Amino acid sequence: MGDERADLKSFHRSGDHRPLAEAQGNRLDGLRALCALAVVGDHCGLPLDALSLIAVWIFFAISGFLIFPILFRARQPIENDQTRVLEEIRLLMTDRALRILPIYYGILLAVWLWGQVSPQDEQYLELLKGWPWFVTYTTNLYITHVIHDWVDAFSVFWSLAIEKQFYFLFAPCFLMLPSRLWRPALITGALLLMVIVLVFYRHDTELGSYTNSFSGFYAISLGGLAGLGGYNLQVKLRRFADPLLLALMALIVISSALHGSPKGFMLSLFSLPLIAGALLITTASAQLSRLVRLLEVWPLHLLGIVSYGFYIIHLFGILLAG
Repeated sequence: MGDERADLKSFHRSGDHRPLAEAQGNRLDGLRALCALAVVGDHCGLPLDALSLIAVWIFFAISGFLIFPILFRARQPIENDQTRVLEEIRLLMTDRALRILPIYYGILLAVWLWGQVSPQDEQYLELLKGWPWFVTYTTNLYITHVIHDWVDAFSVFWSLAIEKQFYFLFAPCFLMLPSRLWRPALITGALLLMVIVLVFYRHDTELGSYTNSFSGFYAISLGGLAGLGGYNLQVKLRRFADPLLLALMALIVISSALHGSPKGFMLSLFSLPLIAGALLITTASAQLSRLVRLLEVWPLHLLGIVSYGFYIIHLFGILLAG
C-alpha cells in the first residue's frame, strides 16, 4: 500500500468532496510501522496482545482510508461519461493484483518448495491442509469455521484475506454507485455491520468474533469514511489536533486495560475501529503537530513502506528462529 499515496495527488478537487486522505505524506507509513511493531512484539511473546488487536484494527482502517479516495478518483471519469464502469473495475483489479499477489503467492510457493526438501516441516504440512483457503484469500474463514484455531505462520493471512475480500466484493459495487451516495452508504453499512458483529459475538467464540469478515469490514468502512472526509473537516479539527490525539491515546490505553474481560473484548470490537477512524482523521488534520511529526522520522517511514511484506513474513522468521 505504500505506493497508494502517490495516486492521491491527482485527485478530483471540489470543495468538501476532496478526500482528506490526500494530505498524508509519510504519516501513514509511520503509523503502519508502529502497528507492525506492535503485532510483531506480541508474536515474539511480549505482553502486547491488546495493542496488537488495536494495531490490526488500525491496519484495516488505513486500508479503507486509502482505497476509498482511490475509488473516488476512479469514479469521476465514469460520472463524466469518459469511461465505463467495467473498464475502471478491470483497471482497479489489475492494479490490486500486481501490488498484492506476487509477494503473497511467492510466500506460498517458497513454503511448498521448502516442503519438497523437508516434507515433515510444520509449515509445509499446514500448507497441505489449508492451501485451498490460503490461495483463495479465505484464511479467516478457515480459522473461524473449520479448525477454530490459528495456523502457525499462516495465521497472519487472516487479516490480509479480509482486506482482499472487501476489495473484490465491495470495490466494484462502489464504482457502480454515484459518489454522492458513498458516505450515506458507508454510514448505513457500518451500522449494519455493527449489528452483525454483535450477533457473531453472542453466537461464536472470541476467536470467531475477531477473525470473521464482518468485523474487518466494519473497520474498513469506518476508515473509508475517514478517508472521504472533506478538507472543511480538516480545517475545523486542525487547532484541536494535539488534544484529540492525546484523548485517543488515552482511549487506547483504557481499551488495552479492559481487553482481558469478556465485556472489554466486546467493547473493543465496536470501539477500536471507531478510535482508528478518528485517529486517521486527526492525523490528517494535524499537519503542524509535534506528535504527528514523530510519525515521519525516517526509520518509521522506511518500515512503513515495507510493512506489507514485513507483516506477511515475520511469523515465518519468528518460528524459524525458534
